[in-house]
Amino acid sequence: MNRFVATPLLTVFAFTLLVTLTGTLFAPSDVWPNLLIAGVFLSGLGLSGGFVVAIHDASKGKWLGPVRGIALSLTALVLPGSVIALAAIVLGGSMLYPAWHEPLHGGFKALWLDRTFFTVRAFAYVAAWLLSMQLLRKKRPAAWLVIFGVTVSFSSFDWMMSLDPHWASTIMGVLRFSGLVTAGLAAIAIVAVARSRTDASITSDHIHDVAKLLFAFSTFWMYIWFSQAMLIWYTNMPEEASWYSAESSSCVVTPPPD
Repeated sequence: MNRFVATPLLTVFAFTLLVTLTGTLFAPSDVWPNLLIAGVFLSGLGLSGGFVVAIHDASKGKWLGPVRGIALSLTALVLPGSVIALAAIVLGGSMLYPAWHEPLHGGFKALWLDRTFFTVRAFAYVAAWLLSMQLLRKKRPAAWLVIFGVTVSFSSFDWMMSLDPHWASTIMGVLRFSGLVTAGLAAIAIVAVARSRTDASITSDHIHDVAKLLFAFSTFWMYIWFSQAMLIWYTNMPEEASWYSAESSSCVVTPPPD
């Protein structure tokens, strides 16, 4: 790597590591949630690149052209993102997940959120993602999509929804899916536009196709988010209001007028 690129990158990495270690010692309640968010975001970007490639290949599409390589390159983010998320779960899980130290009075939820079982599943998700990348290279997109659908949904329930073990949502998996694909398409579009200035094989048609998908998924993400928020407000269920604010769980939500 060119030293003019490597030096700033290594400097940023060293500074980030120093800040993280300092925060772990003096403000762990701030560090672990942010590390979890960073890990989920980065791994989601990587998975979104794989999703775009898998959908394109499964439908025998030709429209991606040189942009396919950009989408496939995003999958390199799955490993670092997963490592960050696993670090937050393993080292800061007791602070992140109340169910690990607050009994849920038995039942399936208590079993599912058991610390050991939870951690084993987290490693299983990551292992499945890393192994499934071979399926993309072997042109087996349908099998990849099955693994993607199952693991993204269940990791969303585990890593995100169980931050509040008393709150539940049946569309959390879909909400994360729509968000990660939207972010991934945005990243692909940005890289494609930048490369098109020096790579004549990336045409305006390629960029327009990605931009149209980005618009569609942005609308889809908005629809899923609104479905979640509107139904909680409309049904006037105080125990659901923590979706808006942790402090609002004791508030009564005012229903709409007849």
